[in-house]
Amino acid sequence: MNTPALKTQELSRNFGRFVAVDKVSIEVAQGEIFGFLGANGAGKTTVIRMLCGLLRPSGGQAWVAGLDVYQQSEEIKRRIGYMRQRFSLYEDLSMAENLEFFGGVYGLERQRRRRRQEEICAEFGLATHVGDLAGALPLGFRQRLALGCALLHEPPILFLDEPTSGVALGYARGVLTGFGQAWAQEWGLVPVGLHLTRMEEQMWYNPELSSRQYMVPGIVVVLLTLLPMMLSSLSLVREQEIGTLEQLMVTPLTKYQLLLGKLIPFLVLSAAELALVTAAAVYFFHIAMAGSYALLAGLAFVYLFTTLGLGIFVSTVARSQQQAMFIAWFFMVFMVLMGGFFIPIDNMPPLLQKLTYLNPMRYFMAITRDLFQKGSSLELLLGEAVPMALFGVVIFSFSVMRFRKSVG
Repeated sequence: MNTPALKTQELSRNFGRFVAVDKVSIEVAQGEIFGFLGANGAGKTTVIRMLCGLLRPSGGQAWVAGLDVYQQSEEIKRRIGYMRQRFSLYEDLSMAENLEFFGGVYGLERQRRRRRQEEICAEFGLATHVGDLAGALPLGFRQRLALGCALLHEPPILFLDEPTSGVALGYARGVLTGFGQAWAQEWGLVPVGLHLTRMEEQMWYNPELSSRQYMVPGIVVVLLTLLPMMLSSLSLVREQEIGTLEQLMVTPLTKYQLLLGKLIPFLVLSAAELALVTAAAVYFFHIAMAGSYALLAGLAFVYLFTTLGLGIFVSTVARSQQQAMFIAWFFMVFMVLMGGFFIPIDNMPPLLQKLTYLNPMRYFMAITRDLFQKGSSLELLLGEAVPMALFGVVIFSFSVMRFRKSVG
């Protein structure tokens, strides 16, 4: 069984409290070309520096060419080539002098050093600029020279830190193909995937950038907020105005039972509303549900408990139906505007972003969109579901505290 060219197990690197690389585990077979894809600051260069022996890992294990990066870092440096994104060349030396210098650094004998210089110049098209200063070379030629310096000692493993920036893709493909052929001849290895992959941006969950995919799940949340809250906010006030609430107060029902009795019919009505608007989203607007309908229904129940509890709370505060409607509309406008329906929360001013954490709609809006577009599991949604459930407990507790089974 061949030893992997490269292997890491939960490789990590911290800079103080900042985690630059977090438990990276990879295995690269001999002859393969392996690429790290990620945004600036994702830790790609940090991983490469640890594998090259330039940075000591904070945790995990790594082997390069079968050598331990902790114990055998100096031996690793003899078996690898390394080219930085910013080419490490001596700009006041000529192209030939740079090749001569790095050949000596790698310990190549004079005859082999001269042979490799000729091969590098011929393979990378550098022969016409041998006498030019490295600092005066065009960007493309400087990159070719830097790559040539990294390949002078014919290493079995080559590390390239963003090697194609500033160079035509066609030329970079040719360089890697030529390197692969030399690899196969020298080491008997067959490189895999020598063609260069083009990086293109793609939206994972809404590739067509359709506003309907984003807005319709939000409308589901808004409808589950407006109608239940409005109905529940009028419930106790209306019964107080017609006198039936006082009649209920003299019954053996506890205030918990009375308030729950008010919530249950609205929960049933809201469940029917949820089924109707979800069916409209899926079958009329053709919004595919990527997640679980059961999970959506369960978390919607938690959200409805929150919004209905808020409506009951408004009903315990208001003295008339008009007053209850006004207060309910105030809460609903705040929830809709600060819930991420019209304006993405990330685009709000920092202060308003913090205020949105006091809005239960924020959490259910994120949950519903995640379920429709991403198909997230409950484990991934707990960060939104738990605060939403806590809001329900707190709001219903306030409603119970506000409601008194007396007229005085």
